[in-house]
Amino acid sequence: MRNLYIVLFLLFSHTLLSQSNGSIAGELTDKEMNNEPLAFANVLIKGTTKGTTSDFDGLYEISNVAPGTYTIVFTFLGYETLEIPNVIVEAGKATKVDAALGAGSVSLDEVVITTTVSKESEAALLLDQKKAVQIKESIGAEALTKKGIDDAAAAVAQISGISKQQGSSDVYVRGLGDRY
Repeated sequence: MRNLYIVLFLLFSHTLLSQSNGSIAGELTDKEMNNEPLAFANVLIKGTTKGTTSDFDGLYEISNVAPGTYTIVFTFLGYETLEIPNVIVEAGKATKVDAALGAGSVSLDEVVITTTVSKESEAALLLDQKKAVQIKESIGAEALTKKGIDDAAAAVAQISGISKQQGSSDVYVRGLGDRY
C-alpha cells in the first residue's frame, strides 16, 4: 500500500511540474513572397540558449520555457533579423508569436586565394618542363634523395647529355669541347 502512495505522489508531482512551464509557438513567413512559409529559419530566446528552427511549413515551437517576459529573435541568412520584445510566457500555456521576415542585404569580405608550387616534387618539375618554350630538363631534391645522390657532380650527371668520369669531379656536356 505504501508503494502505491509513492507512485501516485510521483505521478501527481510530475504533472504539476510539467505545467509549471509554458511554450512559445507560431508561424514564420516571408514578406517578399506573399507571406509564404519560411522554412528552416532560426528562432531564439534572447539571452538564453533556448531556440529552434522553423519546419517546412514555417511552424516552430520552443517548449519548456519558464514563465516570464522574453525577447524572441528571428534570423535567416539573406533576411533582416527581427526581434519581438515583451513576449509573456505563462505557466501551462502556449504563447503564439507569428512573424514575417523581409529580405536584407548581406555583404561579404573579399577573399584572396594564393597558391605556391613546390619546385622539389617530380610532378611540379614535369609540369614546368611541359609548359616551357625551350627544351629544358631538371631534377628535384625529391628525386635526388630517392637515388641517394649527395654531391653536385653526381646530381648533374643525372641529366641527359651530361656525364661524369670516374675518379674525377669533372663534368662533360655532350657537344661542348673538353675546355668547357
